[in-house]
Amino acid sequence: MPSARVDYWQNHHAFETHATGATNGIPAKKFAFLSPRLGVRYQVSEPFAVRGAVYRAFVAPTLMNLYRGARPQNQTSLPNSNLGPEILRVGWEAGWDLTYESVSLRVTGFWNEIRDAIGSVTIAPNTTQVKNIGSVRSRGFLVEAPWQLSRRWSLRPAYTYTNATIRGNVASPGTVGSTTPGIPVHSANFSLGFTDPELVTARLTARYATRRWGNDAHTQPLDEYLVLDFAVSRWFTKNLEGYVDAENLTNRRYSAVQLGSLPLLGDPLYVGLGVRLHYR
Repeated sequence: MPSARVDYWQNHHAFETHATGATNGIPAKKFAFLSPRLGVRYQVSEPFAVRGAVYRAFVAPTLMNLYRGARPQNQTSLPNSNLGPEILRVGWEAGWDLTYESVSLRVTGFWNEIRDAIGSVTIAPNTTQVKNIGSVRSRGFLVEAPWQLSRRWSLRPAYTYTNATIRGNVASPGTVGSTTPGIPVHSANFSLGFTDPELVTARLTARYATRRWGNDAHTQPLDEYLVLDFAVSRWFTKNLEGYVDAENLTNRRYSAVQLGSLPLLGDPLYVGLGVRLHYR
């Protein structure tokens, strides 16, 4: 099935204020991009199907990347108003689905070639700047095995292997061929769900990622982690739903990202309670 999407992105009226109080304007930035996608799926037999897709896409830099930056403790992350969008030059995936009664096995291989990738570059001690570092290749596979255990209970395990490497980096040529910072080679997700419209809907989820590098110089490893989340909701009327969401149930401390020489911790234990009003 072919499809296409057109995005237009523009930042304007930005300005910079200096310590002296003087200001100067920053040139407006705009960009238009066509993101085509072609996908196909063929049902070989009743339980078995094959599928594939090829596509292009882009990611615009954020306002923090362009203008704000960050300065936690003695670290400095400088913005870069000259940043351009990150381009997925070509991406493809191929896989197959095998379904037998209430259990399925889905395997998907992927390959992405990214141009003008956005990443942090160390430019001085305790100082980094966001730049379009060059090109990145990401390839790997995803395995999913959703299983409907019964009318109420379900399992959804998933595992991802990712080999992401820097293929070109004008800002730091020495990093070419190294692993892309922040991307774990192995990651997994496991969820156990319970659904009963007359009682509650609940899901316990475990998220796992192996160690990965936090900076472009490969001197700052980030922690391996296993985080548990829980969500439960209940309908009180046909329009009113109450819910409880909890993230990082064990309050696990782990380094999630790197800023200069400073590792920033992942989100601590968070619990949210609320109600949702639905109009039908």
